[in-house]
Amino acid sequence: MASFEQQPRDWHRWYTSPQPETAPLPGEWESSLQELQRMLVVRSLRQDRVSFCVTSFVVLDDSTARTPLIFVLSPGVDPAGGLTELAQESGMAGRFHALSLGQGQAANARRLVQDGIKHGHWVFLANCHLSLSWMPELDKLVEQLQVEPSHPDFRLWLSSSPHADFPGIRANMKRLYQLVTEERFARCPRPLPYRRLLFSLCFFHSLLLERSKFLQLGWNIVYGFNDSDFQVSESLLSLYLEEYEEVPWEALRYLISGVNYGGHVTDEWDRRLLGTYIHQVFCEGALSHSFYSDSSVSKSVRVSAIWLAMSALGCWPNTSGCSVAGS
Repeated sequence: MASFEQQPRDWHRWYTSPQPETAPLPGEWESSLQELQRMLVVRSLRQDRVSFCVTSFVVLDDSTARTPLIFVLSPGVDPAGGLTELAQESGMAGRFHALSLGQGQAANARRLVQDGIKHGHWVFLANCHLSLSWMPELDKLVEQLQVEPSHPDFRLWLSSSPHADFPGIRANMKRLYQLVTEERFARCPRPLPYRRLLFSLCFFHSLLLERSKFLQLGWNIVYGFNDSDFQVSESLLSLYLEEYEEVPWEALRYLISGVNYGGHVTDEWDRRLLGTYIHQVFCEGALSHSFYSDSSVSKSVRVSAIWLAMSALGCWPNTSGCSVAGS
């Protein structure tokens, strides 16, 4: 606050700049902030320019030909302008193709992705929430990127408004498996219980996120469960399986649900729900068969490698019925 009071003209000049994400910040802020911190300043003061600085921050560092990036849209925010500007700055303006999805656009979207893979184009498919019926086919196209060669310049960008069917439990579980390296997957000296309970943990985490989409209908209080919760729980799972001959069910349930995830939870009824879920997925039955009850999903999930887990998840429905949450 002191900086705003001492340098009001400089802050006003920055605030009214047409491109504040690239304009110098007043005083010592310009030299003392890292790129992520600068982005937070833009997020606090000029929300209309968030998509531009986020695009620059994420796209340049993290994009690959095999991994699409998804922009989750907020009201009034459109990443298209930022992507167009980035394409121009990167010399890709002539190979940048954007398409707004909707009725009748599936064939055009498929062609753009296939041509982009072959010729190294940048493809932006906007408003995926308007074409949910085509998402399973898009999911298969993305899976093919992992095993088939593609042009190194190819990039796939997606945008979607928050929606109960996007991305869903299956997509969240696939994403969590990508956080586990092959080395970590193979390090536990008790591979059978570890790999099956890892599947349980991925399902547990994805289920909590799925309920969060429904705000107070999912939880009495909305909680910020995140990937760190999953990674800490995965480390605890591996450690305790290594230390004990028998699976220490009560210890794992308490540490994962009561302490790790439960550290976020303040409502008593939410804590009861969390405890119910952990007892359903961390149990003896998880070592012998699947706990997932939708009739469209195989009752048996045996994963001896990460790619087998990803393959098994490919058979799950793109959207999940209410029985997933125990309703």
